[in-house]
Amino acid sequence: GINAEYGDGSGAAQECNETDKVCSRPTFIEFTGISAGTFACGACKGDTKTQKKCEECSTTGCNKPYEVGADFKCNDYNVAEDDKKVVTITVEVQPSPANG
Repeated sequence: GINAEYGDGSGAAQECNETDKVCSRPTFIEFTGISAGTFACGACKGDTKTQKKCEECSTTGCNKPYEVGADFKCNDYNVAEDDKKVVTITVEVQPSPANG
């Protein structure tokens, strides 16, 4: 069988049943973060795969939690009403996974 992460992905991988040919995990959604869901042996539950909230893979350890990369920031420009100067404000955005 294959090994897979379970639950919230913080524990050690466990061996799946011989009948399990895939593992599943929550997906990373750009500018939103990690979708709700759990790490498991077996296929994605219900329609979570078609809704892109779950993804499947078929090799040992393939459903590991995402490794988070460095935070990225976006600039948001505002025009001050008094003297029409452009002000730059840096806003932190959800980290992007390194191995997405």
